[in-house]
Amino acid sequence: MLAFRCSSFSVVGYKVLGIDIDQDKVDLLNEGKSYIEHIPSDTITKSRKSGFEVTTNFARINELDAIILCVPTPIEQIPRTRSQICH
Repeated sequence: MLAFRCSSFSVVGYKVLGIDIDQDKVDLLNEGKSYIEHIPSDTITKSRKSGFEVTTNFARINELDAIILCVPTPIEQIPRTRSQICH
């Protein structure tokens, strides 16, 4: 979700710094490549040209004016169906 959220903000002019623990994902995004099926690499490339940057350095959080956290939700571990969760 990091790539999706960040690319949305950077293409409208915000400088965006993404922070992730997965160095492989960080490297791909910084190369302008998407690892998410429904987000084309050209979207990431456009975002990179607009100021989207990704790092594994959490110390850079001090540079930010706003923080959006994207965390995975292990829905399969919740004993309900997805439609029940959405209601």
